[in-house]
Amino acid sequence: MSESKESTHRETSLHLPHRDFALARWVDEYVASLMLRHEVSAPDEGKLIRDAVHGYQVLEPHEVAVLDLPVIQRLRGIHQTAMTYFVYPTATHTRFDHSLGVARMVSGMIEGLRVKTPVSQAVSRRVRLAALLHDCGHLLFSHLGEDAAATLLSGELRAAKALAPALFTAKKLGEVVSYLIATSPTVAEPIDDLLKTQRIDDVRMELVSPLIIGQPTNSAQQFEADIISGPFDADKLDYLLRDCHFSGIRSTIDVERIYYTVRELTTADQPRSLAMHISGVPNLEQVLFAKMMLFPAVYQHQKVRALECTFKGIIERLIRDRARLVVTELRLETLVDWLALSESDFFVLGQREPAVKDRVRDLLERRSLRRALVISPDTVTQESEDPLFHLGVAAETQESLSDLRRAIIESMDSRLRCDPAELWVDVPDLPNVIQDVEQVKVTYDSKTHVPLSSDRFQWDRWTSNYAKVKWKAHLFCPDDAGVRREAARATQAVLRDRYKIELGEAAWRLAKNDSP
Repeated sequence: MSESKESTHRETSLHLPHRDFALARWVDEYVASLMLRHEVSAPDEGKLIRDAVHGYQVLEPHEVAVLDLPVIQRLRGIHQTAMTYFVYPTATHTRFDHSLGVARMVSGMIEGLRVKTPVSQAVSRRVRLAALLHDCGHLLFSHLGEDAAATLLSGELRAAKALAPALFTAKKLGEVVSYLIATSPTVAEPIDDLLKTQRIDDVRMELVSPLIIGQPTNSAQQFEADIISGPFDADKLDYLLRDCHFSGIRSTIDVERIYYTVRELTTADQPRSLAMHISGVPNLEQVLFAKMMLFPAVYQHQKVRALECTFKGIIERLIRDRARLVVTELRLETLVDWLALSESDFFVLGQREPAVKDRVRDLLERRSLRRALVISPDTVTQESEDPLFHLGVAAETQESLSDLRRAIIESMDSRLRCDPAELWVDVPDLPNVIQDVEQVKVTYDSKTHVPLSSDRFQWDRWTSNYAKVKWKAHLFCPDDAGVRREAARATQAVLRDRYKIELGEAAWRLAKNDSP
């Protein structure tokens, strides 16, 4: 296939045929309500922004106007790491400052690319705009809220993916919504008009928006998309640096070295994509090592996971009692309801809703569910048959996990049964470094590339070691001694009978629970 034909094919297959489907209609409705009283205009001058992680960066006037959009300003109220700030008090960073950080990372990577390759100002402007817009579809508490919403809106999300599979198939709800917001006429048209007014004729939203989800309209833009959504993109670099910084995790990533070792790769099968020069591989190791540190210390910290399960239990109650809710804003029937519910609204409105007010107050005052069992390689006995595999099967889908929870509740003494919304078997994923590493292209000459092999980069050993030493699943339930003991006993029995997972005394001891 010639390059021109390939480009035409990509433009056709990556086109959203229409917006007459539920997610797009809801997005357009919500965006129209936000933009109703907002006039898109640029200041006469740019703006200097100082960031705690990266220092200073300069925004051009059109970027200031985009940053001032209500769909971007709402990100100030969405915490980057969900409930983590209840455990790490300074982890209060938001999706808003992360978006600014990604724009700064973009500029650094383009500066590095320009050492070896001409990169136009139009490219820089397109990718920086994509950086500012890339997270605009996040819901309250970031991925925590989106996972809950995705379960409830699964039918609508499947319909969107069926309509535009090349665009959305591998994307999560937040990414799909970000793209739909950026392509909504109420957002895209005013930005395009603004760019024309600023005499920026080579940047259009139809070229910017696909970069948000790593799907450029043509193959010549692939390296632009890789800067935003790739194996070592600006998004990953910023969130790792930012999460480490605000959680107080000591980590060293030589970001500037990464800037100057990225390359624009030109090959016969891919005219332009992003690669890493062989000399930058040790710095990628720093990036993934930081990620491996964050998982046990922050993302999979047992108290963080307990708080997240407490939140999921509240959402489960809201959906279960939807018809009887007094506060109608908490019925969460459509995507509009989810987009309109900020984190502060969740706490304020939740304390007014009789169905969940006690649980919301508990969460706000950091009285979360408590662990009753720890399930890990250290707590299973030698009689267990591949316990992590079987537990993964049990938690493979929401349906299978819900079935496991029901079985545990039914196995408990009826006098000690808790509300099903307050019992959770939390089975976290392993760090997803393998997918990132396997996608990295390593180059010596910017014309050929090889994959990042396990001989050079010991990622397989890292993940294997994590699974053996640091990975933990938990049973969370109410902080009542009798309930905790009974829930742990029932869970131990169900895991043994259903999945041949034998838990030893350490499963109780590490959870600080009294074994029978």
